[in-house]
Amino acid sequence: MEMSSNAFTSDVSEGAVTSLIKLGTEQIKVYINKFINKDLLFIGKEEIIKLAKEQKKN
Repeated sequence: MEMSSNAFTSDVSEGAVTSLIKLGTEQIKVYINKFINKDLLFIGKEEIIKLAKEQKKN
C-alpha cells in the first residue's frame, strides 16, 4: 500500500507543527523560570530603569 503525496505532506506538516509547539512551550517554561529567578531581565536601558524607579516612588 502506497501513501499518497497529499497524505505524506499532511503527516510531515503535522509533525513539524507539533514539534514547533512543543519546543515553544518548553522554551516559554525556561524563560518563565529565568525571569522568576531574576536571571532574565527585560529592561536593559538605563534611562528606562531610572524612569521606572521614579514612577514607582510616586
